[in-house]
Amino acid sequence: MTKKIMVIAKNYQGKSPCKGLTVIELLVSVVMGGVVLTAAASGFINLLQANQDIESKTIRHSGLIKALNYLQEDIKAAKSVTIEPAIVRGNCDSSAINSKHCLKLIYPNNTELREGCVNNPTIYYGLQDISGDTPQIWLKPAILRRKIICDETQGNWIVVADGLLGKNEVNPVIDIKENPFCKQDSVNWTGSLKVYGGMSDEKGGFRFCLHDDVNSQNRLVRIFLYGHITNGQPIKVSTIVFTRN
Repeated sequence: MTKKIMVIAKNYQGKSPCKGLTVIELLVSVVMGGVVLTAAASGFINLLQANQDIESKTIRHSGLIKALNYLQEDIKAAKSVTIEPAIVRGNCDSSAINSKHCLKLIYPNNTELREGCVNNPTIYYGLQDISGDTPQIWLKPAILRRKIICDETQGNWIVVADGLLGKNEVNPVIDIKENPFCKQDSVNWTGSLKVYGGMSDEKGGFRFCLHDDVNSQNRLVRIFLYGHITNGQPIKVSTIVFTRN
């Protein structure tokens, strides 16, 4: 019996009931696993980036719509709209904005735009580029500013919208193919197709055109806002508004 056991032990000597992985097989497995994990991580990062881009565009679009609604309410309450060139220390102050022209809203007397502001009340809108300024609370590169004036008493500029296209970006509004957008099929447009509100290099995210730009009693205006989006197309919102007073 002892001899039989010794023979069996000899037959199994040096053998393993379960063969293990070789070093090469282990390395191949590690490399393949790394490739799979890298691909999965890359896909996840791309998904997160896409979600962030969508969220950014949604937030920016919502902000532009709010600013556009703000402008609409101002225009509806006015009796007329016109253009005023920017000059130093003027009502359309070129030291405070970069637009070549301001959009000027004229209101009836006794329209109280702010407390005690009832005589010859007007509102000005213009674009300011802040891309080269020190860190700002506003989103660069440009902001839309608004100012109330009564009896030539200067008010303070306030920010209505930020994150607009600035002087270092090409604004699609200047494309000759898009200029006719000032004209509306539903409106007998008598003014030129010129677009105002741009800076000296015809850039910027705030534009407007008037129904009759040689008449100070314009009552129809179309507004365009262009929001800056990094590595993507600018967001555009627009509206056409009649004054009602």
